[in-house]
Amino acid sequence: MRKILVLRGLPASGKTTFAKALLEKEPNVWKRVNRDEMREMLDSSVHSPDNERFVLTLRDWLIRSSIKAGRNVIVDDTNLAPIHLKKIRAIAQMLEVETGEEVTVSIEEFDTQLEECIQRDAQRQNSVGEEVIRQMYEEYYENQEE
Repeated sequence: MRKILVLRGLPASGKTTFAKALLEKEPNVWKRVNRDEMREMLDSSVHSPDNERFVLTLRDWLIRSSIKAGRNVIVDDTNLAPIHLKKIRAIAQMLEVETGEEVTVSIEEFDTQLEECIQRDAQRQNSVGEEVIRQMYEEYYENQEE
């Protein structure tokens, strides 16, 4: 059985720290996939529809290739938009058909407080900024609390 572990949470909530620690603990078991780092590497973090389509295609390919190579995958993006989880679950289903091996998808929620995420982000070299974090919080969390 292979695993895809999807981390979900605001920027600076601890997802990448968790993912890197897991990789360090079990380096021959896990592969880490992170769209922000792919964007930085491929496009100097410049967002555009074409760049994003390419990054998503690459993310999906990395997940599929890692599972086929016998590794588990940890995806440590924010993963707040439901479309990402839906796509990753579809990849897992396709992989089960192709490989005959069970592929589970689990979600680890990072419920770090908004203000703590803002403070942590301010300490980062590549900060996304308070405005972006607040906007994401409002879009994905505030509406769920009602």
